[in-house]
Amino acid sequence: ERVVHVDGRVAPVEDAEVVNLELLLADLAHVERRLERMTGDDVRQQAERVCLERLLPELQRGVPARRVRLSAEERLAIKSMGLLTLKPVIYVLNVDEVDFLLDHERVLQEA
Repeated sequence: ERVVHVDGRVAPVEDAEVVNLELLLADLAHVERRLERMTGDDVRQQAERVCLERLLPELQRGVPARRVRLSAEERLAIKSMGLLTLKPVIYVLNVDEVDFLLDHERVLQEA
């Protein structure tokens, strides 16, 4: 049985872009909420605030957290937030061998 795609066509690069955008928007909302709720002045919260204030404009520009150069200390300060775009990404394409061989160069360039 064939699985029908939402858009009626197969476009793995566009599908990945949509998923990445949704993850980025979720992280952006999470960071904004966290910054709004921060009230304490303890050292741990200060480190988290500094990191989030640095990360916020990058997320607003569409840069995933994994591409922002964060130090080990900064990563530790925001670890508990579980930011989705900070996690590594693995792309898996489910295509048959013929389609892959016929168009693999374009797919690899776009991925």
